[in-house]
Amino acid sequence: MAAQRPFENESIDTLIEAAKRLLRQLEEVKAAGAHDERVHGRSRPRRASSKQSISKPDLTATFKAIVKKVRSELAKLGELETNEQDIQEQEIQEQEIQVQNTQELELLVLSSHGQVSDQIPAERRLSECTTGDSNLRFPCLHSQLGKNMVATIQQAREQLNRHNVNERGYLILEVQKCRDVSKLTQLLRAAETLDQDEIKGFTLTQGDADCLHAHVAAEISLDLCDIEGFNEAFVSHQPKEEFEEWIARPPDRVQYLICKPLSDHSINSLLDAGPQCNRRPEIPGVNRLYWYVSCEPNTPANLHIEDGNTGSANLLLAGAEKHWIIIHRSSAEKLERCIRNQFPGSKECSQFVRHHNIIVGPRWLEKWGINYEIVCQKPGDVLVTLPGHVYHEVRNVGKNFAAAIN
Repeated sequence: MAAQRPFENESIDTLIEAAKRLLRQLEEVKAAGAHDERVHGRSRPRRASSKQSISKPDLTATFKAIVKKVRSELAKLGELETNEQDIQEQEIQEQEIQVQNTQELELLVLSSHGQVSDQIPAERRLSECTTGDSNLRFPCLHSQLGKNMVATIQQAREQLNRHNVNERGYLILEVQKCRDVSKLTQLLRAAETLDQDEIKGFTLTQGDADCLHAHVAAEISLDLCDIEGFNEAFVSHQPKEEFEEWIARPPDRVQYLICKPLSDHSINSLLDAGPQCNRRPEIPGVNRLYWYVSCEPNTPANLHIEDGNTGSANLLLAGAEKHWIIIHRSSAEKLERCIRNQFPGSKECSQFVRHHNIIVGPRWLEKWGINYEIVCQKPGDVLVTLPGHVYHEVRNVGKNFAAAIN
């Protein structure tokens, strides 16, 4: 019989009170140490009674129990899917992050003292970067999308090695039938008039330290009747170099339509958020898909995670490739700390990275030792980002037409 964990059967209120007591004890020890230092000019050893009143294992166990209890309650509400394998994988990822922390702190110290990256040993400046996504591709039929999409994603996760998919944060459903490009072009040309509130483009400005800033440009006009089509078959063989070139020399502004579906069409039923999300009130882009029409090369999606840590599915219907930079899940917290270090005014918000409207280049990620992948999405691909802290950003290589949902 397995040994019972501390606090395993306690209520959430009891756990919170236990945590508060431990924190009060820590504050008392801290205050006593500060008093001794003021009086004697140096810190004195703590009395045995004070030292014994603090138990690191109890503090750790209490907070872990609170997290576990909260997860359990959310799961009952249908808001969070958990299982023992996911918990074990999270513990493994936490251990990996702890191992990386020492090197990260050294990098931050060097940066804060104005030392350039050339002074950092190469083996600590370089991160893991791969461009091969073939082993995370799952062939499927149109009939496996729509209402069957969530089940298809679960099947793909299992067959593609669940742990590998979870760490890398994505997978690709490779649909075997592509759409008629000319019909999609006619669909857009015949669409209803655009509203003023729809996003029609972005302004791009070069930032500091291998970053790009992309802001919605309200003054950009767009006429769908001028769309010439999505017949670009260009396949990039140097996505990393092209991403760096985009960061270094961005265009001033680009036309990129992001909107609710402008017409009733079968493409609107290809992606489905699943029964839990569909029971909620309609939220465009979350449980109702959006259209994304890139009218020229180098249109962006800023670095972000999805609202509510949900997953997402992006179907490239036609046109040029999308190049994604996807941050490995184990590097998500490191990425956030590095963003806060570079932008000290970051808000205390779960979407603070998104609020900076930035796109970071491969060179920036490698300097800070953040593991990432560049993934090339082709027409017919459904790129799925998994729920949780899976940061990603996108560069559209050229004109294309996509639909996406959370």
